[in-house]
Amino acid sequence: MLVSLVLVNLKLIYRDRQAAFWAIAFPLIFLLIFGLFNFDDLEPLFHLNEHGIQGKPVGYFDFLLPGIIGMGVMTFSIIGMGTTIAQYRQQRILRRIQATPLKIRTFFIGQVLAWLILSLVQTAIIMSAGTVIFRAVIYGNYIWAVPLVLLANLTFLNLGFIVGSLSKSVQAASGLGNLLTMPMMFFSGVFFPTDNLPSIMAYAVKYLPLTPLLEALRGVLLAAQPLSDFPTQLVVLGSWVVVTAVIAVKTFKFE
Repeated sequence: MLVSLVLVNLKLIYRDRQAAFWAIAFPLIFLLIFGLFNFDDLEPLFHLNEHGIQGKPVGYFDFLLPGIIGMGVMTFSIIGMGTTIAQYRQQRILRRIQATPLKIRTFFIGQVLAWLILSLVQTAIIMSAGTVIFRAVIYGNYIWAVPLVLLANLTFLNLGFIVGSLSKSVQAASGLGNLLTMPMMFFSGVFFPTDNLPSIMAYAVKYLPLTPLLEALRGVLLAAQPLSDFPTQLVVLGSWVVVTAVIAVKTFKFE
């Protein structure tokens, strides 16, 4: 039953044009903009010189690609899950499920698994487009990106549950989701290192969920470091998973 439920959820998500946009089109638009134009003049701002990271040549687009991956996973999960839960509540679908033999727990597990699978597909598409079409350089092992994306995505999905629970309509969920994602997208290191921010802000954003994800992603993909080199980032991400899960349970409503 769980496998069937996951497959159904996958179909429903990709029938939603808004979900498809946030999953594929939105991050690819950024890849297209930065891939088609020459941004080499920006490299001194990002402390990327001819020696790159650990003596390896890294250009601005190489630096940007892990940021786009993190941004895409975040926006897709928070806004997509938030609007989905808000729609289910608005249409009383969750109340109807309670009247069926299907356990609510199984329903939500199916939802989470479907979104986690799609996050990996999304990551693969973005990384393939960046490396194959725009020739981004990846020195590390792609496999290390999988546990990072899954761990961070649990936080983003929990935030999506919270958004959907607090919103009275799909439109409200979309607006609240954007309110959460936009600050992280611009200040957590997607387009430039957080070191370039004012010192107080640079310190504060390190504890946002997107920042440790991007730091670890760039380390394993660009510098070929093992995942064990990022204990602080993993602890921060794990803490966000626990805290957001508790809040999601406390704020969730069927109506």
